[in-house]
Amino acid sequence: MGRKERREREEKRESYAAQRSHEKRKSNLIAIVVFAIIAVIVGYSVYVFATGSQTVPGGPENSGVLGSDHAHAGILVKIFGDAFDF
Repeated sequence: MGRKERREREEKRESYAAQRSHEKRKSNLIAIVVFAIIAVIVGYSVYVFATGSQTVPGGPENSGVLGSDHAHAGILVKIFGDAFDF
């Protein structure tokens, strides 16, 4: 093997290593950004839940404050004289 061939192999090996290093760095950066976005979303959700003194977003009108007293409707069905309370 001549010097020229050896030099070409070394350059090829170095460029391959640099390329792999660049790809790995890029993948790690993307993963960090994704986890940061998830952390921000979870943090905001926890904050909204912890300070939930307002009505639930998307809830029915006049539903009241989260955790307040409420009542459920009762349904009584009679079939052939037998009462079924749901």
